[in-house]
Amino acid sequence: MKNNIFVLGFLFIFLWFTGLAEGSLSLTVKVSDDYKLVNQNQTLLVKVDLKNDVDEILNGKIKYNILDSKGKLINTEEDDIILENVLEINKWLSSPSVPGSYKIKTIIETGDTQKEAEDTFRVIKPKEEQFDTTTFVLALIAFLVVTGIVFGVIIKLRSKKELP
Repeated sequence: MKNNIFVLGFLFIFLWFTGLAEGSLSLTVKVSDDYKLVNQNQTLLVKVDLKNDVDEILNGKIKYNILDSKGKLINTEEDDIILENVLEINKWLSSPSVPGSYKIKTIIETGDTQKEAEDTFRVIKPKEEQFDTTTFVLALIAFLVVTGIVFGVIIKLRSKKELP
């Protein structure tokens, strides 16, 4: 019985320390809500939050990979980072030129540690300017009413001038 408690205690401590080691660096990535749906070749804003729970400064690289719905790499950008405690990054990336669903996969590498996080966004074709018939008809009616009033005033003024 004592051996079982000892093994369970050892296992608990081992898992607890392993969890702390893995939790020393955290990464979250979010495509800003205003950029979840973007036009072709438009820039999009990606917000990255990094947190370092260890009392040391970490040097590393952060990669921003844009993948299509099939997982094919479309674009990649890379930046060097220095992480002391907390780092918030606002990164502007060009959206793909082909409409569809995409994933931004962000990878941070510091020494032997690598963390990944991802978010999604969609690229659409820009809407073409459409002829709005309702607005055109209303503008035409307003123009005709104003023109009729102007001509009516002119005719009335001329008719008053012609009377002796």
